[in-house]
Amino acid sequence: MKSKVKQTIQHLNNSAPEQTTQAHVELPIEAPPYFIGNSQQRFSFDKILPSEWRDKVYEMHAWSTEQLLPQGTSLPTVIDKFVAKIHGTLRQWWITFGSYGQLQIRQTPTVDSLIAHIHNEFLGSWEHYTTQSREEYLATRCYFFKRKDLEKYYERMSKRFYALGGIDDVNLKQAYLKSLPEPLGNETARILSMKNIALHTTTFGELYQTSLAALEKLCNH
Repeated sequence: MKSKVKQTIQHLNNSAPEQTTQAHVELPIEAPPYFIGNSQQRFSFDKILPSEWRDKVYEMHAWSTEQLLPQGTSLPTVIDKFVAKIHGTLRQWWITFGSYGQLQIRQTPTVDSLIAHIHNEFLGSWEHYTTQSREEYLATRCYFFKRKDLEKYYERMSKRFYALGGIDDVNLKQAYLKSLPEPLGNETARILSMKNIALHTTTFGELYQTSLAALEKLCNH
């Protein structure tokens, strides 16, 4: 009996260290996900379509401008921080400048000048996009101001105008002018003013012709 008790105690003593060891086993800790924040922000054109690059450029501009807000922060310091955050194709682009070219960029006077280097290299000049945006705006604007639509509108309004005896009614002429969509209405009024034509002296047909001239000017300039 004593022999069995002794064996049992010995077995417990021998097994205890194993349990203690198992209790202190440290499981591998999974690395935390990439922290997305201002301090960890990175800039790259990789893995995004070229059509999205301009949005990324604006992001770079906004970040660089924000870094200059604290009093006493210098642009060269911000540029150094910015360079540390670019990677991928942007990093390769920076390396190709060499020390002299990099020094020139570090000496740029404004954030606009800094970001312009990247914009010009990867997207072309700012002026190109300004011109393109203006052309797109005018195309969109003229889409809504088609001549045939203005003709149909004048036809309807002229019937009402003469039915109301509006030949000498300045208020009815003014109502037609204000009913034109902007900026067509403003441009029509501007042309009338430049020609020193008053509403009470102009005919309804002259008012219509002036609106056509305004439409042509808006769409061709």
